[in-house]
Amino acid sequence: MTAPSTKIQSQPRIILLDVLRLFAALIVVCFHWFFRGPASGDQATNVAVANNIAMYGYIGVDWFFIISGFVIAWTAEGRTALQFALARFIRIYPAFVVCMTLTFVGTLYLQPHFNVVGFKDWCANLVIFAPALGSKFIDGAYWSIVIELIFYAWVFVFLLAGVFDRHRKAIAVIWLAISLINQHFLHSGILRLVAATEFAPWFIMGMMLHDIWKRSFTIVPIVILTTAFFASCATLLGQLVEFTRDYGQEPIQVVVLTLNTIGLILVIACIYAAPKGQFWPRWAGIAGALSYPLYLLHQHLGYMFIDLIAPTLGATSALLLTFILIICVASVVAFLVEPILRQKLTSGLSVILHGSKIVAPVVERASRVR
Repeated sequence: MTAPSTKIQSQPRIILLDVLRLFAALIVVCFHWFFRGPASGDQATNVAVANNIAMYGYIGVDWFFIISGFVIAWTAEGRTALQFALARFIRIYPAFVVCMTLTFVGTLYLQPHFNVVGFKDWCANLVIFAPALGSKFIDGAYWSIVIELIFYAWVFVFLLAGVFDRHRKAIAVIWLAISLINQHFLHSGILRLVAATEFAPWFIMGMMLHDIWKRSFTIVPIVILTTAFFASCATLLGQLVEFTRDYGQEPIQVVVLTLNTIGLILVIACIYAAPKGQFWPRWAGIAGALSYPLYLLHQHLGYMFIDLIAPTLGATSALLLTFILIICVASVVAFLVEPILRQKLTSGLSVILHGSKIVAPVVERASRVR
């Protein structure tokens, strides 16, 4: 019997989604360095003038999830469950391990009192779901990676069952219904985790955008998209109570809802502005590649380095120098380290699974949110 092929055909990239993904990562960086760090006490250095603007930067993570819903729906097309799983694993894991290890080492040697971690925590973070093993995330930003992986796991299950392409709209409706029921009535912690009910509306918006863009401009996906958008707005309003409790400041509802709307509009604009992406300069794709390592590296390493040099250089210079440093390290990871690790991992998995090299390398089809 012939082993199933792991050949993965490349598709055109939507370069503008890469740019939007980087922009979303940058506003999350602003949220952490200018607002969350000082508000939570994780960062002593504070530039108060930026607080009231930066506090809304957490919305960038929700923009990530819309992009992810679109790109994963696109990436899963024409792939088996195994091909999809391998592609996601190879794309996510090498950079995660490198960036997590850098953060771990930085925590130990730059500022050990910042976040007490040990070798056990590093080992637990190797499986990403560290809290499930009774440990802590090396960096608090990893929670969103867990949400992404839950989404990927369900896509894998549906691909395995052979229903993801044929019944995507039905899957979206059922998932959205479960999300609404749980978020507003059941409040089950298990469902919130297993079905990612708090963030389902954004993934569903992305999935329906792909359905509309690639398949047909029909009423059903539009209705699902619209319903998911209003569900996301309700979720954001519900999150404000927790946000105020954690940080002592309450975002303005109109601003939060406006930014959520802008995120959806920007994703739509990027999708339709240049579907094949080759009309855009190469630097746009390069910039997008930085978003994942930038997101993984910026938070705790950023807090520590800013506080380390701020007493000498001042707050503004410390923030600027830290940003340059994180961008440089992220670039090394994205363009030097990760490609080598990804190639070796691809070859190794190919030998294990099939006894021969994969015919074509696993290719990231378009920008994905991390």
